[in-house]
Amino acid sequence: MEQKIKEIEILRKKSHVALAVCFLPLILAVSVGAILGLAFQEGLYFFFAFFGGLGAFIVLAAFYYAPIRDSFVHLFKTAVVKDCLTKVFDDVEFSPDICFDKETIKNAFLVPIGNTYKGDDKVTAIYKGIKFSQCDLNIQNIVSIGDSVTVEQYFWGKWIILDFKKKIDTYLQIRENETGAYKASIKTPQKPQKIMTESIEFNKSFSVLADDGHNAFYILTPQFMLALLKLKALVQGKIMIAFSQGKMHIALNNNKNAFEPPAKELKSSSYQEKVMAEILIITQIIDELIINLNN
Repeated sequence: MEQKIKEIEILRKKSHVALAVCFLPLILAVSVGAILGLAFQEGLYFFFAFFGGLGAFIVLAAFYYAPIRDSFVHLFKTAVVKDCLTKVFDDVEFSPDICFDKETIKNAFLVPIGNTYKGDDKVTAIYKGIKFSQCDLNIQNIVSIGDSVTVEQYFWGKWIILDFKKKIDTYLQIRENETGAYKASIKTPQKPQKIMTESIEFNKSFSVLADDGHNAFYILTPQFMLALLKLKALVQGKIMIAFSQGKMHIALNNNKNAFEPPAKELKSSSYQEKVMAEILIITQIIDELIINLNN
């Protein structure tokens, strides 16, 4: 592993140098354009110099910087991230460039799908006898009207899908109450019922919708609600859960893409600590919710 860390550090430094090289033509072109523009009192010199430099930057970034950066990220994930995953989970399958398909996420009815759907770092593994899959997702709706571009962020974070032993003949959605400028549209496959539990604290923190309120309480036990409140205090980001078609979807909207390499140089142990901190989120979710729910 020490040798891999050294190779990762070499690529990280190369990627920083490559990025600096990409900026050089742009800086040079802008400087020359500014000097010529002032000397001849003609703004077109700066205009053409800027866009010429910008074009050079884009070409260099795409064909020089990006391949080095991609090699750096790939080595970090296949070496450090994969090693950490195998230390915690069994039967690990790790695909850094793959995510859940759009239809799977759409059928969970937790977030709008929008028109821009991206993801990576799909992991399939077993933890304490429970099989799960997870990936990072970034779901947006981007609208261009004239010169104006509006980006609506629907979801950015970790999405986990697992099997669970308790079977219920209903769709159940539990989501942390949201505030702020954006509030996700909430819907279920059929006309939902809003469920109020006997826990005042839980009702303040979470909203529950179900197609069948009676069956929902097979899941909404006092132990499960307490575990969800505890999990809310442990993790950063908004929690959304859906029980559907024999699967449990857990979405953590924390505005993060996990398992990405650090921009700055780290000690060998710090590389692994960073990854282990992200893995801890997965184990906390399964320990608090799934283990509790299956008992």
